[in-house]
Amino acid sequence: MRQGMNTQRSLAMALLLVLFAAGCSAPLRMRSFSHPEADYSFYERVGILPFQSEADDRLAGEKVSEFFLTEILIRGPLQVMDPGQFRAVLSETVGVPNPAILED
Repeated sequence: MRQGMNTQRSLAMALLLVLFAAGCSAPLRMRSFSHPEADYSFYERVGILPFQSEADDRLAGEKVSEFFLTEILIRGPLQVMDPGQFRAVLSETVGVPNPAILED
């Protein structure tokens, strides 16, 4: 009987500890980094230029590009162009002579 009470007391203490630890966590940060009055209704599709990094991690630029893509997709209404299609459009409109320079 006494052992059952000790088990219950231990479980209650563990539950209180978990609740206390959860209450001490940092508040959630906002995901929006744009001006609140900005009007993006004009834009329907966007292209993402590759990021480059001088860091020791040779994949850092690709990781940042993927993170940026994820954030744009989470945001909602924008469509993200295929990288190959984006390079072709960029070559036609801006006149980038060799769209391959935009590859990682």
